[in-house]
Formats: sequence, structure tokens, C-alpha cells
Amino acid sequence: MVVKAAQISDTGAAKPKIRRNSKFKSLGTKDTELQMQFLLESFGAMGITAEDVIAGKAMSGAKRIGAAISGIDPQDEIQGMLAIQLFATHCMSMEFSRRAMHHEQRGDGVDANVARVTQFMKIFLEQVACLQKLRGRGSQQKVVVEHVHVHQGGQAIVGAVTPGGEGEGES
Repeated sequence: MVVKAAQISDTGAAKPKIRRNSKFKSLGTKDTELQMQFLLESFGAMGITAEDVIAGKAMSGAKRIGAAISGIDPQDEIQGMLAIQLFATHCMSMEFSRRAMHHEQRGDGVDANVARVTQFMKIFLEQVACLQKLRGRGSQQKVVVEHVHVHQGGQAIVGAVTPGGEGEGES
């Protein structure tokens, strides 16, 4: 989808005209209205206003959003929403980092902004973990035993073992 000049709807809200583009198929949905919602939410995270969109100043932002979301590669609408949240959290984290480093920033302002950055970075990591969990890759471990010694009198099981099964042994 490509953002073009906006038109004003009956409610007075700006609604950009959009044209399909493969960059925005990566938003996790085929629904163009939801794609537009995701795109506008991302614009807000970057500080791009509706006026900027109407004035046609949002194209470079749209390309950056498309690149970031493509990298996350959401597979459905939930992952698409999470991708937008990841993008927004990253943008806010970087904004407060910039503010903390401003040459005129006082000590208490630096401290407040660093605390915000820390919060946003923790949230970002939680969001990444959530995305991995949705994709079935969250905190799963695989143990591969390559070599086992079984000595005289010892016992071993070869094959898959599932916990919680009822044994036939004595109680």
C-alpha cells in the first residue's frame, strides 16, 4: 500500500488514499482498512501527524515502517498488532534516549529519561518473547543425548519418554 494525498471524509477526518503495495502485505493482514489502521498507528509512534500525512510528508516514514515490520514478518493480525507495538516501543525508547543525551538536559531530566528508556526496553524484550511464544519458539529447550554408558546392572530407556504416563509397576 502506498499513502497518497489524503481526502477528507464525511466526519471531517483525514483518510489517506492508498494503493496496494507489496511492502504492506507484511502487516499480517490482507484487510486494507486494518493495514491503514496499523500504518496510522505507526505514524503516530514516529511523531508523524495527520497533517503530515495530508501534506504528503509521510512517504519516507511509510517506507521505514514497511522495512521494520517486514523484518518482524507478522503471520496474522495478532502478530501484526504486536509488530506495531514493537515498532512503537522502539521509537519511544529511542526518543527518550535522545532526550536523555540532549546537551541542555539537567541531571534530573537525564535520570527521568533513562528510567523511561529502561522501562521501554524491558517492554520491548517482553514483546519479543511474546512474539516468539506466539510462533511456538518461546523458551523451548531441546536436549540431545549423543552417548550413554549403561553399566552392568544398570537400566536405560531408548526412545521417546513422555512424562505423566501411568506405569505398570508396584505402588
